[in-house]
Order: sequence, then structure tokens, then C-alpha cells
Amino acid sequence: PGEGGLAELLNEPDIPPDRWQREAEQLAAFVRGQLPQTTLIVGPTYWQRADSLPQFRPLADRNVVYALHFYDPMVFTHQGHWDPANPLSGIHDLPFPIGADDPAVRRLRAELTANGDAEALQELDRGIGQAGSPNYVARQLVPAVAWQERYARPLIINEFGVFKQSAPRDSRLRWLESVVDSAEASCWGWTYWELDQGFGLTDSRTGRLDAGVIDALMHPR
Repeated sequence: PGEGGLAELLNEPDIPPDRWQREAEQLAAFVRGQLPQTTLIVGPTYWQRADSLPQFRPLADRNVVYALHFYDPMVFTHQGHWDPANPLSGIHDLPFPIGADDPAVRRLRAELTANGDAEALQELDRGIGQAGSPNYVARQLVPAVAWQERYARPLIINEFGVFKQSAPRDSRLRWLESVVDSAEASCWGWTYWELDQGFGLTDSRTGRLDAGVIDALMHPR
């Protein structure tokens, strides 16, 4: 009596896939012994990326949901990074999609070049190469779509978001909407990261829920 809810085995395991496969199976068996009715949540290694999922085999336990985290491209979602030692702390006002000919991208690239910020420039150029088209998000999730088609197991994106301090608002909303659209097109669940801090649902000026973010996440389809 009273058992229910969800139990995630480990957040963002960062160990080799073969080791995590063994340990996840052992951990799931132990937790299942303690919580026979609870739905387990488990994801692949390397920060639970979609392109890591093909290296992870479903568990024998059928009461499991498989979880991804999505923050690509990192140069966009983590621009203005809170750690000044991180190269992404030097990125700001970067739009999404990231187009080489976008005036904002050209201005930022010129600024980083003038400042001699080679690491941030390298991250920006990588982002330009990766994320130039509006269907970027759906393309990044293709490995997970193929995995689900192969194994017929439920998936959820249980972390995604954009650090809001330096990201253009319209681009942030566009990216969020793209993630939700991609998840729901494959009948995946999703949960947003997070409520009221750097990635949060609240407006930093008022402390209230940001209506634009809520609309981007929940817009009628």
C-alpha cells in the first residue's frame, strides 16, 4: 500500500556503455525487489543523449520508461554559461537556428575573433556546422526514434531547456517548441528542466510563470 510513482536509477551515468548495461540491470533488479509496482526510469550513458541510446539494450523488466536528456546544440542552450571558465560563458545573443549568414551570428563571430576568444569561437563554429536548419532537433533525435522502433519501449525526454540569461527570447521559445513537437510526434513524454532558476519556467523580472514559455511548451497542435 502506498507504493507508486517513479524511481530513476541514476541521473546521467558517465561510464562506458558495457559497464552501465551490467550495472543498470543489477540496480534495476535490486530496486524492483524493494518496489515491485513502481515504474523505473533509466537512460543511457554519456549524459543520456539520444545518440547514446542505441548502445543500451532494454531491461528484461517491462515496467520501465527510458529517459533521454536533450540540450543540443549546447552552444545555444548553454550560452552565457554560469561558469566563467567555460568557453560558452563568452557566447551571448546567439539565435536558433544558427545560420552562418545570420547578422547576429556574424556579429558574435566578429566579436569573439576580435577578443581572441579561440575556444568560444571553436564552439560557435561547431554549432554553425551542426545546427543551421529548422529541423535540427528532429534530426538529433533520429537514433532514439530508430531504437524505439526496434524495441517498442516507452521513451521520455525528462530534461531539456535553455539557459535564459543570454539566449534571445524568440529563439529560446522556438527551440523549446521544436523539442516538444519532436517528442510528441513520436508519442514520447517530456518534462522540462526546471522551475525557477537559470533554465526555469519563471520570468526572472517578476518571479511569475513566463506565459511565453508555457505557450511554447503547451501550444495547441
